[in-house]
Amino acid sequence: MTDIIRIDTIEPLDDNPGVMAFQQHPITYEVVAWIDDMVQISPAVFNPSDIAEPAQFGPAECRTEFTLEPGELRPPVNAPMIEIIQYLDGLDLDWQPTGFN
Repeated sequence: MTDIIRIDTIEPLDDNPGVMAFQQHPITYEVVAWIDDMVQISPAVFNPSDIAEPAQFGPAECRTEFTLEPGELRPPVNAPMIEIIQYLDGLDLDWQPTGFN
């Protein structure tokens, strides 16, 4: 599970995803969100040992895609942000940083 801070967009890549009851083909969604601890913001310090500390990580804008087969529940795009985050946390997503804005 990742720490999703904020969802910017969640949209189907198919121009016409259709009505759920009539969905006959898989639908791929693209998600852009801010994810905590995705990029290194300062390196680890090893020497001198009295000021040693681990690397520090911070949030980044990230992108991922996931595909739903016919009959699977679609993401709750009009729901409150917390419900969308809970839905996405239930998926095994591979978030990739897009850069900072």
